[in-house]
Amino acid sequence: MKNKKTSVKSAKSGKTVKATVATKNSAKVGMRYTKLTAAEKLEVISSRKKRGDNVAVAKELGINPVYVSLALAGKKVNEKVNEKVINRMYNKVRGRKAKVTAA
Repeated sequence: MKNKKTSVKSAKSGKTVKATVATKNSAKVGMRYTKLTAAEKLEVISSRKKRGDNVAVAKELGINPVYVSLALAGKKVNEKVNEKVINRMYNKVRGRKAKVTAA
């Protein structure tokens, strides 16, 4: 059970006592998942990216759009820059539907 912290003032001594109370939903375990790797994120990005997303992410991060293109192409510019670019782009395209390809 989940523990809920509460403060109660004692009637006799007038002191505030902190108590821990169990709630009924705390025994349930939340959803467990594994984080996506950079390669998996790049697959999702490439299927959902729209025109202008590279420039938008570059402006948000304050970097050159060329770095964004290189990071999304899988070329290593800088580990921290690559990670930030991939995460920011993934968050941007996360809610979009994948592009439909003509068969």
